[in-house]
Amino acid sequence: MNALRKLYRVTVDHLTKVIGAIGLGIMSMSAWIDPQTVGAAASQYLGEHAYRKVGAVLFALVILRGWYSGRKFKQLNAPSPP
Repeated sequence: MNALRKLYRVTVDHLTKVIGAIGLGIMSMSAWIDPQTVGAAASQYLGEHAYRKVGAVLFALVILRGWYSGRKFKQLNAPSPP
C-alpha cells in the first residue's frame, strides 16, 4: 500500500511539473507573438490589473509548492521511531 501511495505521489508530482511547463511555454509563446491579444484576453476575464492578479496567484502557488516539498523532505529525513 505504501509503495502504491509513493508511486501516486511521484506521478502526480511529475505530471504537475510537465503540465506547468507546457502551460508556461504556451503562454510565453502567445505573449511573445501578440502581447496585446494576451493582455486584452486577461483583462476581459480578470478585470483591471490582470497581470498583478496572475502574478499573485503564481507566486502563491510557488510558495505552496516550496512549503509542500520542504515538508515532504523533512518527513523523509526524520529519524524513524524505534
